[in-house]
Amino acid sequence: MDFERMTIENVICDIDGMPMHDNTPVPGAQEFLQRIVGNNMPLVVLTNYPSQTAIDLSNRIASAGIELPDSVFYTSVMATADFLKGGFKFEVQR
Repeated sequence: MDFERMTIENVICDIDGMPMHDNTPVPGAQEFLQRIVGNNMPLVVLTNYPSQTAIDLSNRIASAGIELPDSVFYTSVMATADFLKGGFKFEVQR
């Protein structure tokens, strides 16, 4: 694989570890994320916090000095809702 010629099409981060760790911003996270957002690259910040909405997460990360719109956050509750809306069917493989 030629890594020098690869282009980044999407950026996916887990909220705990990047851009924050224990509610403290990771060094360089603000600059990295602003570059992603500034270049209109698709960004998703994932979390498994079921009790916080995307707005809650946007406010939480803003209190640490990192500004991101709530539209970039995708929570475990959102994933569950999307899964249930999709009408997925499972077959047990034996």
